Amino acid sequence: MEKKRIMFFERIKQLDGNTQTIFIPINGRNWGYGKDYMTISSWTIWFLNTVGNFYIGIPEGFVVFIVATVADELVRGRWGNGVSFLHNYQAGFNMYHYFLKNEFDWPIFLAVWAEIAGDWGAVIEELIRNNHLMYSHTAHFQGIIYGVFTAFLIDYITNKLKFKRHRIWWMLPLTIGILFTKELPKLSLFKDVSDQGY
Repeated sequence: MEKKRIMFFERIKQLDGNTQTIFIPINGRNWGYGKDYMTISSWTIWFLNTVGNFYIGIPEGFVVFIVATVADELVRGRWGNGVSFLHNYQAGFNMYHYFLKNEFDWPIFLAVWAEIAGDWGAVIEELIRNNHLMYSHTAHFQGIIYGVFTAFLIDYITNKLKFKRHRIWWMLPLTIGILFTKELPKLSLFKDVSDQGY
């Protein structure tokens, strides 16, 4: 195993030839993933959602980023490594504005559809790999729900509650439903007591 460290980043080359990016900016939790394609896709989605949040409003962008980061760090390890909860939280904020307020500008459009593609892609990848569990869909759907709620709360506090639904508004609950359904086998309520796997 070979390691290279630059400030908050560390690259580890595994014995099997795969490389892993480790990024620890705050509090010791790894914001990287086990495979480079996961890191690149997740951080791209994270970047697009951050841009979308700040496009909607600079104060709102800071609120969402800080609240999501603190929430993610407080329950670190609950969802594993990465920034899935963080960018899904940001995506929930963007989805609220896209699907429920008809805000179609490019930064919001790209953020929303990148998140949907990433979340649905994670589900499809697991299905292709014979339901091999690779992702925390709980981090995905809870992040989206909290982000939508935060957007609603900010609109309520700032007196901006005006809805003009997008014609395909149903993509929002459908995405949450797919992620929740995929996560059901992992929840202890639905597991066989003898099952020792995750």
